[in-house]
Amino acid sequence: MRGAIRGLSANLNLTLLRTFVRVVEVGHAAGAARALYLSQSAVSMHLAALASAVGLPLLERVGGRWIPTVAGKELYECAREVLGSLERLEQRVTDLSLRQTGHVRLVCTRVVAELALIPILEGFTRARPDIRLDVSVEGCREVEAHVSRREVDVALTAEPFEIEASVTYPIADDELVALVAADHPLALEASVTMEQLAAGPLVLHGTGSTIVALLRERLGNRFDDLEVVYELGSSGAVVAGVEAGLGCSLLPRLVTERAVHCAQVVALPVSDVDLRRKIIVATPLGECGSAASRAFVAWLRSSADLSYLTARCRLP
Repeated sequence: MRGAIRGLSANLNLTLLRTFVRVVEVGHAAGAARALYLSQSAVSMHLAALASAVGLPLLERVGGRWIPTVAGKELYECAREVLGSLERLEQRVTDLSLRQTGHVRLVCTRVVAELALIPILEGFTRARPDIRLDVSVEGCREVEAHVSRREVDVALTAEPFEIEASVTYPIADDELVALVAADHPLALEASVTMEQLAAGPLVLHGTGSTIVALLRERLGNRFDDLEVVYELGSSGAVVAGVEAGLGCSLLPRLVTERAVHCAQVVALPVSDVDLRRKIIVATPLGECGSAASRAFVAWLRSSADLSYLTARCRLP
């Protein structure tokens, strides 16, 4: 088998290997043809050409399925390694190309995206039109996973951020404040306590948000005592729910400052729990990053503060 494989290198065709691997995995030519967008006759030709190049039978039909022979099993394992290595090489070349052409992979949590993503994109594009930002918006746990696995260059999120293998820089201050309907009894108070909020229903941002993560961190076991009746996917939906009387809420001050101007709601500080936090930019630990990534982080750290950037944003 080893001698036969050495002779294969002169006639090696990656297309033949891909076809063979798919046939072994699905067990028949028809399924492989559909997966590879080929005709069944093309699949048969690929298999025949590969068997001829190897000089040994690679497949045998058993019970209506193609099963690899001893030689076929060895070739299958080798082919998977070759194709896997090629995919990794292609990804590295792509990443290198993106790094050299002014491309930044940016992921942003939903709440921070609602607060400031558009003015940040606007400001940075105006400052550095030569750098392209590839943006995705996800939940806080997904953002942490991307940073941990080094799948992004830069993350925009808020505390708490639980990835040790990262470098973080604060770019703005924020805190959670209570939001109540204008006709709610608490609306006449100067401030509220978590005990008062826990006495009634709450409408919160979804469980994948930094808001819930911060509440769990600061309240501990008391979080489970909250009567959360709805978990909604955006700050705008939460504000609408509060205005409609579904319950009170806790939202970033930057959101509530806009909400009180366009909805029948009142924002109140929470007096008995420290709900202050930082809006942060995070990068994977140990990564020098591309020149484009470093330029973006430097711009974020030196640009106007986030409250100024968000002043022109409409409530999402």
